[in-house]
Amino acid sequence: MMKSAFTTGLVVIGVICSEVVTTSCLSLAIAVSAKRSFIATPSSKPHHLLAQAVGQNFTCDGINNVAKITWRQGEPRVSLGTKPDGIGILKNSPARRVRNQDGTISYIVEEEIVATISLIANNRCSLYVKGVNGVATVQEVGRIITNNSSAPSTKNLRCDARRNYVDIKWRNGNPRMTFESKPPGRGHLNDAPVRRITNDDRSISYVFEGETRTTVRFFGDNTCRMQIVDSLGVVSLRETGRVINPNSQNPDNSSQATLLTFQTNTYSIRVFQRSGKIYMNVYNKRDPDERFYNIPTQITRRSSGSNWTSYFGRGNLEYYARFNSNGDTELETRNNGRTVTRERGYDASGTAYSNR
Repeated sequence: MMKSAFTTGLVVIGVICSEVVTTSCLSLAIAVSAKRSFIATPSSKPHHLLAQAVGQNFTCDGINNVAKITWRQGEPRVSLGTKPDGIGILKNSPARRVRNQDGTISYIVEEEIVATISLIANNRCSLYVKGVNGVATVQEVGRIITNNSSAPSTKNLRCDARRNYVDIKWRNGNPRMTFESKPPGRGHLNDAPVRRITNDDRSISYVFEGETRTTVRFFGDNTCRMQIVDSLGVVSLRETGRVINPNSQNPDNSSQATLLTFQTNTYSIRVFQRSGKIYMNVYNKRDPDERFYNIPTQITRRSSGSNWTSYFGRGNLEYYARFNSNGDTELETRNNGRTVTRERGYDASGTAYSNR
């Protein structure tokens, strides 16, 4: 015996009877209110799947239709359509996640059509679509297929291709990208802040938006793809590689220790040690002509008794990257000894900085 409870103001608009789920008939009451719509389910203690977590992707696999719930940037999206492809009705449509009175969870899309995907007991789900004329066009019960793999962690990654490599490193909870050609090539990005995006196919992209759009995409089969698109939309670089441990040593990137890295309003700076020698990467965020990599660098002192440690390197200007015992950082640029710019730094890290 199955029953459904409705609150005041709800109107029962239909009852679905399906004999394909079990030998007995499973009844589902479809309810609509002025403020929200949801599927009321048979009264029973919530199944463990009803506690479906925010951010968890799953599929509601019906007899003739299939719905996929994916999370993008913290919001649920619904793709729904006929089998086998599951397309034709909705594609990545924004949805509301609703917890119903009986503890079940529904995902509701309200566009020209109204679609409701609900999780019900015993690993089952329901699909209900109401067309523009208010008539139900899809109403069936299916099974829940969950994606048990956990979301990608905030771990460091490397996309290693034949001509280039991209490092993604997390610092203070935020991802950073270093994109370089392999020696004796040049660098494209140095420790630049990027956005992390979960794609529909569960691959993960890291995107830098500047004068160019730089993207590296990591797939579940340990392959990756890097791409640079200029301001006109022209792809200037695209290469496919493999995902490796960024800490592993290889001929193209011998052991590097970051001594100091920080940002200013104009620059991104990284000082590192490789094979016993010190180098500096200087990246002007606004001027693509002022981006230098692997500049030979030496340690200097600003003045006698100063608590500042300076790293000096020469590109088209003289660059002084500094930090002091209080944790302050700055970058000074000079032209033939005359100061051109001096900017305070932020978001600093590195082994020398940490041991100040």
